Amino acid sequence: MINVIDYINIILKQKGWTRAKLCKEINKIEDDIGDRHTRVQNITNYLNGYHSMRPKWLVKVEKALDLEPDILVSMVEMPKSKNGLKELENVKRKVRNNDFN
Repeated sequence: MINVIDYINIILKQKGWTRAKLCKEINKIEDDIGDRHTRVQNITNYLNGYHSMRPKWLVKVEKALDLEPDILVSMVEMPKSKNGLKELENVKRKVRNNDFN
């Protein structure tokens, strides 16, 4: 089974995107939903395994890469708290109810 980091790297390679391009696309989404910006270093840390993948961030990555909803989110552990699940659903709603591309 492929892990989420490998899957994202494969998609980036197929699209011919750099981490900087992914960062630019994620930041467009974050601008529209009023979230703080992601830096290229953050993406590098995620994709090198220095930070655990967070479902909230993966929702934005899915949108930026034009992937089916929940394809990446389903590959990681979901938040355990009610508040965490509520926050995730809120981000999903914001990101998926807007067309950024």
